[in-house]
Amino acid sequence: MATQSDPAIFLQVMKYLEGKDEEVTVLSNPDLGKILPLADAGLHVYGDVPIAPYVSSVKLPEYTASGVPPIVTSNMISMGKLVRDNRCGVVIDYFDQKDIRVKMQQLVKEREAMKRNALKLAKDYFSVKVCAKKYLDIYDELVQKNKL
Repeated sequence: MATQSDPAIFLQVMKYLEGKDEEVTVLSNPDLGKILPLADAGLHVYGDVPIAPYVSSVKLPEYTASGVPPIVTSNMISMGKLVRDNRCGVVIDYFDQKDIRVKMQQLVKEREAMKRNALKLAKDYFSVKVCAKKYLDIYDELVQKNKL
């Protein structure tokens, strides 16, 4: 596991899922740009806080641009919708061991398709060209409203 965050919570979850300490290697503050494309999946977990359903972070675009299928938690409704609709990763209920097991099996089985779908999502949704156009459309709309 490569992380720029404290891995303690991840390690607790691994114990809960009956993982063994020797199964986890933690790289703290790695150069993610160099190692992210080597990953099997990207874990994007958000705690149960009021903003969780609508949270938007740079993790999902980073994972997808690297062709890394994301694993997101079901409480992240907007991110989960993108992942489900684009079939580029899995959405898990992190309190349900059976759901996690099924989704991990799906991830292993469909990884190559998810990888292709992740790259497509990054290009079609998160690219500079696409985002710049969205911002220009917003600015144009604001200018038009202020002319009235």
